[in-house]
Amino acid sequence: MRGLFILILTIIIMTLAAACGGGGGSADARLVPESDSRQVAPVTPSPDSNQRSRQEELARLDNLEPPEGVDFALWNDLKAALAALLPEKIVCTPPIGEGKSVTDLDFYRDEEGIGWLTWSYQLQGDYNVDGIVDVDDITPIAEHYGEIIGEENAWLALLDFSGNGIVDIADMTGIALNYACDLAGFTVLSSDPDLAEWEVTGTVARTEAETLEGGILLFSSAIEPEDWSDFAVLAYDTEGATGEISNVLEYRQPRIISMNVPTGKVGDICTASAVVEGEEPIAYDWTLGNGVSPNRSDEPSVEVELVQRGHFYGHLTVSNRFDERRQDFNIVIGVPPQVTSVEPASATVGERVSFSAEISGSEPITRHWNFGPSAFPQNSDEASPIVEFDDAGMHSCSLSVVNEYGSYLFNFQVETGYAPQIVKVTPARGAYEQQVQLQAEVLGTGPFSYRWTMNYWTDPLSSVNEMPVVTLTEEGTQLGKLVIENDYGEATKWFDFYVGTKPRIFRILWTSGTLGNVCADFFTQVGGDHPMTFEWIFYTEGANGGNDQPMSNQTSNFAVPSFLIPNEIGDFDGEVTVNNEFGSDTQEFTVTVDELFEVPV
Repeated sequence: MRGLFILILTIIIMTLAAACGGGGGSADARLVPESDSRQVAPVTPSPDSNQRSRQEELARLDNLEPPEGVDFALWNDLKAALAALLPEKIVCTPPIGEGKSVTDLDFYRDEEGIGWLTWSYQLQGDYNVDGIVDVDDITPIAEHYGEIIGEENAWLALLDFSGNGIVDIADMTGIALNYACDLAGFTVLSSDPDLAEWEVTGTVARTEAETLEGGILLFSSAIEPEDWSDFAVLAYDTEGATGEISNVLEYRQPRIISMNVPTGKVGDICTASAVVEGEEPIAYDWTLGNGVSPNRSDEPSVEVELVQRGHFYGHLTVSNRFDERRQDFNIVIGVPPQVTSVEPASATVGERVSFSAEISGSEPITRHWNFGPSAFPQNSDEASPIVEFDDAGMHSCSLSVVNEYGSYLFNFQVETGYAPQIVKVTPARGAYEQQVQLQAEVLGTGPFSYRWTMNYWTDPLSSVNEMPVVTLTEEGTQLGKLVIENDYGEATKWFDFYVGTKPRIFRILWTSGTLGNVCADFFTQVGGDHPMTFEWIFYTEGANGGNDQPMSNQTSNFAVPSFLIPNEIGDFDGEVTVNNEFGSDTQEFTVTVDELFEVPV
């Protein structure tokens, strides 16, 4: 038995030498299929982290205890065989090399509509399915040594690396060839088909995989791309180094590029078709409405007969294994034209305006506009003509529309006018704490709307009345704004307003004191805006003016008048009125004479 093992071991060693030169694979090798030039940046672990000591591995192997029921001599022969096969340099790597990439990356959509990437993987030599190939993987070989693989134990194919249909010493080659190969999980990659690089969109750990019979790991990752994308997966080990890139899944959901929708008159035979891109096979679902027969189809193109006049709604849904897309459309069958509305209904004189109409009916439809003699141009066949009116008023216009099924005349009116123009605002001056009524001289086409703003110098501060009445609350030069709008435009005018102060008489003085029979100057202490005018009256009628001559009332319009004080003892009244443009103030006064001036002889 021992001699046979030695012979087999010799064959295995020679096989290993031819296959891998007696050493482990390079930890930073990155292989990408020649058909795909997109690259993923390599992850290179440090040398200390991805190497193992051969002596430590042999010590681990030597300390392994045989599984229950396994012949001790067989156990020792298997350990000796693995010890002989271990290379001098042991390097931990992700799965690298021919036949070690994922080749079954695929896609499916579950019953809830969630899209999934799926792939499977079986790490060669990882007989105990713990994610790394090492000394522990001889245990399953020992437990099933000599068993012939059949239908009842097909899962043992995991251990049959040699492919001879029996679990034996030759299957130790799987451990030796892949020793220290480590699978921690997979990185999910995606790429725009037109770009040159992959992007990492997620990871799936080995522990998240479902273990199937025979040690096969089934992985999945949810995806929902918005547009065409390419996907691949890349194995990585516990140090983050990456292995072989998988086959590329080209995610190509359907795209509806263009459509040919049936149209015409009743009795016409038409074809509904679409130009669609995406992975085949693509399923078609036409819903064409009650105006055609047939009105449903699952063919890429369908020939139909137009059977009923009118407007009908339809849609096309295309789907493949990735997703579905839907596009709605209208079918118009033999419908004469009709105009529902025309806009706008008004225009500003001298300004160009674009007209448009809401029109229904089967295309093609021709149009003929007439805007009357005051418009330029007067006529147009354009869909949206640009017109200018040269006078204000109501203009009678029309739009005539025609298709092969009939015609329609739509009469409408366009009202034109002038935008507002503010000539002036009056008054421009007013008295403090008095009311004024503001008004504007406006040119243009009424009616107008008004917005007055007085910036905190009136009560109220603003108004929308045409001629607001306000109380002036701040003195001095103020600034206001008036905005006037009509159907044809808007005008804004800033205006100045002066808030003045009417006269206020504080005091009346004269120079004679209480002495009679003399001339005295009278004057006032008065506040207010200048210029001012004065109206004096001194009630001296009938008083003695000297020499026993009676006096008359005395008046003056001077600011400082001179009056003769009566030549008799008593009280004599008077009053003064001071005026300016903002108002007036009147105050009475009394001159008391208690001493007469003696004229020297």
